Formats: sequence, structure tokens, C-alpha cells
Amino acid sequence: MLKLFFKITTLSLASSLFIIGFFLLSRDNDNPQHSFLKGRFLKQERLSNIETPRVILCGGSNLAFGIDTKLIQTKTGLEIVNMGLSRSLGLPYMLKELKGKVKANDIVIFALEFDYYYKKQLLGFTPLFMIENNLNNLEYFNNKDDLTRIINFTPRYLQIKINQFLSKSNNNANPIYHENAFNEYGDVISHLEFDKTPKNINYNVFNLDHNTTNIALINNFVEEHPEAKIFTVFPSFLESNFKIHQKEVEALYQLIKIESKTKFIGKSDSFVFPDNYFFDSVYHLNKKGRKLRSERLAILINSKCK
Repeated sequence: MLKLFFKITTLSLASSLFIIGFFLLSRDNDNPQHSFLKGRFLKQERLSNIETPRVILCGGSNLAFGIDTKLIQTKTGLEIVNMGLSRSLGLPYMLKELKGKVKANDIVIFALEFDYYYKKQLLGFTPLFMIENNLNNLEYFNNKDDLTRIINFTPRYLQIKINQFLSKSNNNANPIYHENAFNEYGDVISHLEFDKTPKNINYNVFNLDHNTTNIALINNFVEEHPEAKIFTVFPSFLESNFKIHQKEVEALYQLIKIESKTKFIGKSDSFVFPDNYFFDSVYHLNKKGRKLRSERLAILINSKCK
């Protein structure tokens, strides 16, 4: 038993030193995975500095790539804070980011990707790049589940770092995913002039069991912020995939309406758009899709949230 403990301890220590070594040897601010996540600082700054009343949008990259903040502000007369960046950060991170920042009369709208509602590990190696970016980000990933998932994805993260270190090629020519991908509002705009549409995608998380853990986390958030108005909407979604999984999406819609303490605004297909309105995934809208989605969301805010 003692030998086993010694082996586990030694292996853990060696792994930790290996990870720290690559943090130090291959830190690279031009790495697209690394630098794109710096958009978080811009979003946090807006969250801290913009006065109430305001609308805070919480979710993953469907918001980063699919919202025109200025347009929504113009149509609603409200300040908009787009906190969306990457779904793989996980909801606990997003909620911790809002902790102590949500004020009376704030409107919070959760637009979570469908993955959040199914039994699938969302927390990939993105948090490892967040921690590499700033060690203070460890405070956002400090519970048992977060740490377990980070450990599971550490081999993939190390593979990326080793490849960068050996090749000395940091992919800093990526035209989309980089630090300057964002405008002053925290919206991704680097993709807007590219003509690209997802092809032959069947994004199927719908065959998994429902996971109500994140609904419970949002319910706790609602109870902790009785002074705020909190809502849920579905994300933008590729029409071809919606047609395949419409039954499952509708079932999820009904589940959220029953289980969630937020008010669901819109319908199950409110933000389903033709495939040629998307950029590089089932969630990322292109220029015309982004505009239409923002117009529809502004209508919902004016009619349902004020």
C-alpha cells in the first residue's frame, strides 16, 4: 500500500513538474488558443465598468461569434455586455465570473449551447490555456469536477505545447482566432468578411441523457440574485441539424421550461437559421446571420425582458 502511494505521489509530482516546465518554456502570447482567450479581459472590463441597467449575455462562442452588441444597444436603449467566449470553459467558470458583479435591475440572459444540457464533458483543454494566460484563473477551476476534467485533458494540452516547442511554429497567422478578433464591445468580428459555410455536419449531443446539473446551477444563481431579471434562450443553431433533431430540441425546451427558475424567452426554433447564415460550426454565425440574430434578440429584450 505504501509503495503504491509512493508511486502515485511520484507520478503526480513528475507530471506537475512537466506541466510547469512547458508553461515556462513554451508560453506564447501569439498562440491562437492562448491569445484568443485574452478576449476575456475585455469582457471582464466591460462587465466591471458599464453601469446598470444593462443586459448581460452569458454563454459560449455562439455569443462571441453571433452578437452585434452595438446593434442591440441601438434597438433596445440598453447597455449590452457580451460575456460569451468558449463553451469549453464550462458554466461554473461563467457563473464565478459574474459573482459579485450582477446588480439590481440587471437583465441576465443565458444562451448556452445545447451541450450544457446533456451528459457530456464540456471542460476541455481551454481552461489550461486560461491558467497559462494568467495563473490567477486557477480560482475559477477549483472544484473537484473541474480539476478532474482538466487532468483528463492534460495529455492533449501537452501534445499541443510539445508540437509548438519542437516546431517553433506557433500558428500566429490564424486569421480568426487571435487576440484582436474582438471589437470594442467584445464581439468577434475577425470572421465577418470570410465566405465560409459548415458542410455535412451532424452535431449530435442529443442521443445522450439530459444533464440537469447546469440547470440546477442556474437555479442557484437565480436564488442568489433576486434583484436581477434572469432569462434563458436557445443558441443560434444550424437549420439542417435542427431538422434532424427537432424532436429532441423540443423535448429539451419543455424540460427547461419545467425545471428552470429562469423565464424562457422565444421558442425552440427562434434562433434557427439557414446553413448559409453560419460560418465554421453549428453555432457560429456569419455576418448576415449575426445581424438577423441580433435583431431578433433585441425584439425579445424589448417585449419580454424590460
